[in-house]
Amino acid sequence: MLTANTPETLHSLITQMQEIEEQIIEAGGELTPEIEALISGTEEKIEDKLDSYAAMIQYLKGQAEYLDNQAKLYAARKRTVTNSIDSMKERMLGAMQAIGQNKIKTAEHSYSYRDYVSYGVREDATAGEIKALIESGLGSLEFKPDKTAIKERYNNAKEIPGCITVNTKPSITIR
Repeated sequence: MLTANTPETLHSLITQMQEIEEQIIEAGGELTPEIEALISGTEEKIEDKLDSYAAMIQYLKGQAEYLDNQAKLYAARKRTVTNSIDSMKERMLGAMQAIGQNKIKTAEHSYSYRDYVSYGVREDATAGEIKALIESGLGSLEFKPDKTAIKERYNNAKEIPGCITVNTKPSITIR
């Protein structure tokens, strides 16, 4: 819980620097000993705050890694449970087929099986076959840009096509 003894926030330290800037302007640009002391103290506090942020980032990275590992563990467990369900259903189906019954009713459940038909496209379908399916409204061709290749080609280019977007976002590196 935050209290009156809680250290200053990064935002409040930046505000202090802006107030010091105002004092410098009011003093006609003169750096009085008082202003220099305020600058030094505030800069040290900002440096300490940045170190604290970096420590918290490292902690949160550890938490994210832990959660990622847990997600992988639960995904593996889910696959195991799902595979068990599928295996049990296959055994039930096999038993019903073995006794020649496609419908069975018990006190708790009703069981039945039927042939399920699914359709797909062969992996080795030709370009012409795929084009015909798309033209018939039975598929779509999705374009996925290769952002790495685009960056390599246009990184220092003088002219960039209008369909290419370039977004610049500042980032911080912590070493």
